[in-house]
Amino acid sequence: MRYAQALADWGDVGGYEAETLWDVCTVAALGTPYDRASGARCGRCRAASRSGLVLECLLRGPDEVLMLDEPDNYLDVPTKRWLEEQLLESPKTVLFVSHDRELLARTASRIVTLEPGPAGSRPGPTAEVSRRTTRLGRTGSSGSRSCAGAGTRSGPSSRRWS
Repeated sequence: MRYAQALADWGDVGGYEAETLWDVCTVAALGTPYDRASGARCGRCRAASRSGLVLECLLRGPDEVLMLDEPDNYLDVPTKRWLEEQLLESPKTVLFVSHDRELLARTASRIVTLEPGPAGSRPGPTAEVSRRTTRLGRTGSSGSRSCAGAGTRSGPSSRRWS
């Protein structure tokens, strides 16, 4: 009976949905189903694979707002391009810190620079898309906002800070 209760409790807290998400993420990032990947030692994985798996889970997960610190560190070129595509397509609001000007130029809708004195904010290279979206009245129901340590990417339906 305790085992049956444990299975029911696992279902009640979303355990089966989490297993499905992990399976989708491990197949996408590592090419291996979760049941085989779960027994592997993380230390044997390439840093790019570990980072890719974490990013895959975050971007596919239920959270509406993500904060990422140097998300492209340790990524190989194909995984970095994948990250850029995912940031552009994601409906999530993503606050990320990056020193990679290429990543910022390709994905950030707003850039905040932190320097001595007052903080400054300016539209990122993709902000024109944001202005057009806002002008058309397509704002998210959650009223999510975007700000950045270095760059941000808000989903196409998110409202921007002015």
